[in-house]
Amino acid sequence: MPMATAPTPDIVARAAHWAALLDDERVSRRAQEACERWCCEDPRHRLALERMRGLAGRFDRLDGAERAALRVAAKGPTLSGRRPAMVALGLLLMLVGAGWHSASPLLTPLFPDHQTGRGERRSLVLADGSALTLDGGSAADVDMASAERRVTLFRGQVQATVSPDAARPFTVATMDGTATALGTAFIVRKEGGRTLVTVVESRVRVCAQAEPADCRQLMAGQRAMITQAGVTPLPDVDPRAAAAWTRGWLEADDMPVADLLGELNRQRARPIRCDASLLSGRRVTGSFPLDDTDRAAHALAAATGLRLTRDSQGDLLLSASR
Repeated sequence: MPMATAPTPDIVARAAHWAALLDDERVSRRAQEACERWCCEDPRHRLALERMRGLAGRFDRLDGAERAALRVAAKGPTLSGRRPAMVALGLLLMLVGAGWHSASPLLTPLFPDHQTGRGERRSLVLADGSALTLDGGSAADVDMASAERRVTLFRGQVQATVSPDAARPFTVATMDGTATALGTAFIVRKEGGRTLVTVVESRVRVCAQAEPADCRQLMAGQRAMITQAGVTPLPDVDPRAAAAWTRGWLEADDMPVADLLGELNRQRARPIRCDASLLSGRRVTGSFPLDDTDRAAHALAAATGLRLTRDSQGDLLLSASR
C-alpha cells in the first residue's frame, strides 16, 4: 500500500523538536547530522521539518522572552504527542485573538503579495522598471508607492535587478536586516534565523537590525550573512554562478554534497532520500538543472560514485554503490 504523503501528528511533533534545536545558534554539528539522518528516513520527515521551520519564521517578530518560551516548550521533555506543534498553534491563536490590528505585523507573512510554490520560479517587472525573480518556496511583499522602494522578503530567495532612481532607494528587507542597492543586481535569501546577501553587479549596502546598526558595503561577488548579532562577511563567489538559479541551474564549485542535495530537495515535492553518513566529507563540482531535478540527481550520483535508485514508493534514493 502506498505510503501516506501527509506527515502524521507524531512526525509533526518531532519536526517541531528539530526546528527548535536548529533555531538555536549553539546547535552542535552532531545534532545537525542527527536531524539530517531523521529527514532521510522518510520524505514526510523533511516535509514536516520544512513546514515547521516556515511556521517558525512567521514568529520572527516575537521578542526574546517569547521566542525563548517557544524554544523551551519545543525542547522540553514532553515530546510525545503534539505538544510542540500545539504550542506554535496556540501562539498563533493568541495573536489572532488579540485583534487583527495588533497582530497584523505577525500575520502579514501569511498573506504576501507574491509567493511561489516548491520548484516554481517567478519573474516580476515592478512599476519602476525594476525586476524581481522569486525562487521556489518564497514569499514577499512589494511597496513601490512610498519614498523608499521596498521589498519585504518573508522566506525563500529573491534576485533584484534595480532600475536607477537616486531619489528613491531600493531595499530588500528581512527580519534580520536590510540590503539597499547602490547599483544594479543582488540576491537576498532568508533561511532560518539568518539572511544571506550576494552582490551580482555593482554595490549593495547591508545593515543588520542590531543596535547600534551594523552596516557594510559589498561589491560584486561579495557576500554577507545578517543575523541578530550583526553582519558577517562570507567568502567571495562567482557572481554569475551565484545567480545561475534564476536561469534554472545550480552551479556547484566544490560544494558539500549535503548542501547540493538540500538545494535540489527545495525544488521537489518528494525529496531525494539519502543515507546521511554517506554524504559526510563528499564534495562536488558541476552544473545541475533545477528544472529537472531527476536528471540532476542522476548527474550527482555519477559525479560522486553513489547509487541512485527508486524505492517501492517511487522516491529517489541515494545509497552506496554495490
